[in-house]
Amino acid sequence: MPEVLSIDAAPPPVTARRPGPDVSRARECILALSACGLRPGVRHGPAGYCSDSGISIRVPVRLVLESGRAMQQLIHRLRRNQQNGTPVALCFTDLETGDAAGRSLETVCRHVRRATTESGCRDLPITTGVLSHQLPLQAYLLICNAELGAGPRYLLLDSLQLQHHACEQVQHESERNWLVLWNARHSRDRLIPAYANAVRTPCPLLSDEVATGILAGPGIQVPDGSAWLPISLPLTHFADSAGHVSWKALGKALATCIDTGEQLLDALRWGDAVQRHDVRQNRRLAVCLEGIGDLVLRKRANPANLDCLQWLDETIGQIHAELWAQSRRMAGNAELLPSLAQSDPSTRWHDTKHREDWHSRWQRALANSAVRHRNLLVMSPYSLLPSGGCGTAAFTDLTPVLQHADAFRFADPPAFRGWNIKEFKHFHKRSWAIIQHQNSASFIAAGA
Repeated sequence: MPEVLSIDAAPPPVTARRPGPDVSRARECILALSACGLRPGVRHGPAGYCSDSGISIRVPVRLVLESGRAMQQLIHRLRRNQQNGTPVALCFTDLETGDAAGRSLETVCRHVRRATTESGCRDLPITTGVLSHQLPLQAYLLICNAELGAGPRYLLLDSLQLQHHACEQVQHESERNWLVLWNARHSRDRLIPAYANAVRTPCPLLSDEVATGILAGPGIQVPDGSAWLPISLPLTHFADSAGHVSWKALGKALATCIDTGEQLLDALRWGDAVQRHDVRQNRRLAVCLEGIGDLVLRKRANPANLDCLQWLDETIGQIHAELWAQSRRMAGNAELLPSLAQSDPSTRWHDTKHREDWHSRWQRALANSAVRHRNLLVMSPYSLLPSGGCGTAAFTDLTPVLQHADAFRFADPPAFRGWNIKEFKHFHKRSWAIIQHQNSASFIAAGA
C-alpha cells in the first residue's frame, strides 16, 4: 500500500461579503416559496445563500492511491467545499478485490481525515456511498465511521443485490447484505440503501444521465458534481382533512416552484467549479414530492386497492405534467436550457445545404419539445409510507407511481415498524423494478 502522501496547504478561507443584490433576491425568493407552502433547501453561508443539497464527489480508489496528483486534486476539492460549508458526499468506486478492498478504502479515508483535520473542517460530517458486493458491509461501516466520524452511509444497490441469482455464492452474499440492512434500520449508524442508477428527462432531445453519486443533504442519486436546488412540496399542505386536493392552491405552488425556483437558482452561490458549470448548463430543480402515504391515510383509502393506485397515479401524473408545462412555457419565452441550445446537430455540418436543412429540423423539434430545465420532479420510495410509522406493507402496492419521477431520493428512511424482513426486501425490490422501468408500461396489480 502506498505511503501517506503530503497534502498541500489549505486554501484561504472565504471571507464574508456584505449583503448584495443576490442575497436580497434570494431572500425574496425564499419568502415567496414559503408563502405557497413550499420549503426551499437553502442555507446562508459566508458568501451568501447556497443550496443545502451539497455535492457528490466520485472517488476512484485505486487511481487516487496510485496517483499523487489525483490524491491532491481530491483533497483540494474536498477542503474547498467544506470551507464553503458545502455538505460533501464521497462515493467510492474501483476498490480492489477481497481483503485489499477494505485496506484501500481505509487508506483513502485516512487521507481524507488528515486533510479535514488540518484544515479545521473535522467536525463537518462526510456522507459516503459504496456499491454493494465490493466489501463486507460491516467493514464499510467500521472504516468510514472510525476515520470520518458520524455521517450517512449509503449502499448503492444493483441487480446483484436486487434480483435472485442462480450462483449460490452471490445469492448467499445478497441475503447476508439484506440481513445487515434490516438490522441496521434501528441502529444509530444507519446504512441506507439507494438504487437509482440514472436521472431522467421527458425532453426527447436530451439523454438520460448515469447517476453514480448521491447528494449529502437530500440523498438524491445524481450525476457526479451536478448542482441541484431542492424544493420540498408536501402534498398534505394542499389537501383538506378528507384528502381532497385543492388544485387551485397546488397549481399556484407548482408555478411558483418553476418561476421563483428559476430565480433562486441564479441568486445562489456555488463554491465548486464543476457545480457552477452544471447549474448554468442544466438548471436542475429538485421538486421533492412528499407526504403521499399521509395523503392516502387522510383520504382513508386502502393502498392495496387498485382504485387508490389509479387515483394517486392521476394526481402525481398531473403534477409532473404541470411542472414540465411550466418549463416548456419558459423555454418558449426565449429561455432555452443552455445544454439543449448547444445540442444543435446542424453545427457539425460543413455543407451549407445540409446544415440549413438540419438547422430547420432542429428548430421544428425545439418548437415542440424545448424545456428550461433538465430535471424537475424528485420522489422517494419512502414518501409512499405514512410519516407517523403506522403504514403497513400494503403501501408497497403504491410503488408504480414512482414511474413519474425524474430523479429519486433515499435520505431519512423509516424504521419499518411492524414489518418483517421479507416485506422489507419486497418493498425495495418492487421500488427498484419500477425505477428501472421494468414495470412502467402498465400497472402492477395491487396485491401482486
